[in-house]
Amino acid sequence: MYTNNTKIFGILGFPLGHTLSPWIHNTLFELSKYNGVYLVFERSDWPIIGLDSLKTIGVKGLSVTIPYKEFAFRVANEACLASQTMKAANTLLISENHIQAKNTDGEGALRSILEKDTKLLSAKDSSSVLILGSGGSAKGIVYALNQYLESQNTNKINKNIRIFARNESAVQEIINSVGGNHLVSSISKEELYSIRKNFSLIVHTSPLGMKGIEGEPMLSGDFFNKHQTLFDI
Repeated sequence: MYTNNTKIFGILGFPLGHTLSPWIHNTLFELSKYNGVYLVFERSDWPIIGLDSLKTIGVKGLSVTIPYKEFAFRVANEACLASQTMKAANTLLISENHIQAKNTDGEGALRSILEKDTKLLSAKDSSSVLILGSGGSAKGIVYALNQYLESQNTNKINKNIRIFARNESAVQEIINSVGGNHLVSSISKEELYSIRKNFSLIVHTSPLGMKGIEGEPMLSGDFFNKHQTLFDI
């Protein structure tokens, strides 16, 4: 039963036919006896119309997914450090005259990887991490992985992060955002295949494979081997 006191939340994106977010959040609201509802806000023109309509109906918070993570950062009055650095956000907290942006993509991916196997992000290991894609999710994840590698107490960091995407300018923007250090760099398809055995962790961040998104895979099946860990966000 919804009342005048029911808190409204939702997910902002396009397309959203694949999303499980309403089922997850509404189930958690019900189990915790929280007076809230989580809705789907699927439109192709959010950057044009803005968020005033959502403010009017009292939306308190938004999950933000493809392709609006850069837009989410731009509309915010305040942003966390990860959002500021990468110019992208996946969460908006909304009040009448204020929007706060957060980016939890990187934190979520980092925690998932470490729970799987801490060796995958050991600075002493010389294998590489491959990031597929250069959108808002890739930005947050590269930021978090780079921060984690730099935080390790070691004289030399052997591991590096390579980014493969069709949008070369977006890749360079990510590299510049993390300070242009030697840990993060782009890679061509030719080089990628020549050193494919050196990748121990591959993180796919592009929309390819999602419901409603068509296109050829970024890599062919023969690129992969049983010693690699694959993470499709």
